[in-house]
Amino acid sequence: DFGSVWEDSCVEFFMQREGEAVYRNFECNILGALLAAKHETRQIAEKLTEHMSSISRFSTIRHRYENDVQVSDWTMFLIIPRQAMGFHADESLSGKKIRANFYKCGDKTPETHFISWSPIDLPSPDFHAPQFFGLLEME
Repeated sequence: DFGSVWEDSCVEFFMQREGEAVYRNFECNILGALLAAKHETRQIAEKLTEHMSSISRFSTIRHRYENDVQVSDWTMFLIIPRQAMGFHADESLSGKKIRANFYKCGDKTPETHFISWSPIDLPSPDFHAPQFFGLLEME
């Protein structure tokens, strides 16, 4: 954990609670190696070490053949406790709004790629851009 997971094939969840200046990021590669931190800025961050063991990670890797060519894909399912996202354990999330973005990247994969759920209008890829987070309303 806490390695350079973004260099591998990686999925990421960045979120900011309503009214907070800080944001949190959770980044995970295909093997379940996780990076989690609370940021004031990209450079000023605090690792969420105390929450790492409470974040459940489930991954699947699927290999198959299509037209005699091996095709592989994977999924990652994370269960992130409320406390890791900055909420109290007994706090209801119903109706809460958070600003967030979801990413898929691979900075050093054979095919470098950067994909986001909410568009980012910057000259080069930068996921540490809360000004481009979309809005999520919790149910």
